[in-house]
Amino acid sequence: MAELSVMDRINMILSDPEKATMTLAQIVSEEIREFKASPEYAIMLEAESYYRNRSDVQRKTVDVANRSNTKIEHPILKKLVDQKANYLLSKPWTVDTKNSAYGEALTKVFDQTFRRKIKSLGKGAIKSGIAWIQPYFRDGKLAFMRIPSTELVPLWRDAERTELDAFIRFYDQVIYIGTRKHIITHAEFWWPGGVKWFKTQPILLVLINTFPCHHDLSFCRLFKSGKHVKQCRFSGA
Repeated sequence: MAELSVMDRINMILSDPEKATMTLAQIVSEEIREFKASPEYAIMLEAESYYRNRSDVQRKTVDVANRSNTKIEHPILKKLVDQKANYLLSKPWTVDTKNSAYGEALTKVFDQTFRRKIKSLGKGAIKSGIAWIQPYFRDGKLAFMRIPSTELVPLWRDAERTELDAFIRFYDQVIYIGTRKHIITHAEFWWPGGVKWFKTQPILLVLINTFPCHHDLSFCRLFKSGKHVKQCRFSGA
């Protein structure tokens, strides 16, 4: 049997689902499972915990009787991350174009809300090593949403990790069925042909909707510990 990459299998499923050995839902579930079991995911969670001043000192124990077990935490990581983000991203940037009307339009897009989001994105990149922001349209206007690093599985096109073939975004939602609380997982598979939505019903991930379109992946990422924007690409549908 020929060895196939993740995207080879996905393209086979999308082109001829009946001949595929796995469904797209199964591949999405497996990629999410592997991502959550990876050392990178564990480091992201630990970094977020340390940033919120919840460090290993909480697990400190004392085996000697009558000895104090006082737990004093110091937000050192938060101070370092904020300091680096302030150094890199606090200075306001300016838009300079030959076309004044185009410059005014860009200034409206890159407003104060967007600048704060970029700074928040920088903090996320410093903590997690990578951070993601996705453009979308809200009421006909271009908007941006930061996606937590722990909720996105990139499917890279190249070994240098400079281009994406696709990505998977997943997140949990709390729902109530009668008087009992349940947690279901939503997943989105984004590729140049559109997006497919999945959710757990009741425990297996199943396809619930598809939105076809033909465009390059629209995303922006801050990479390499937030030192600089390595790739920023926006493209319309």
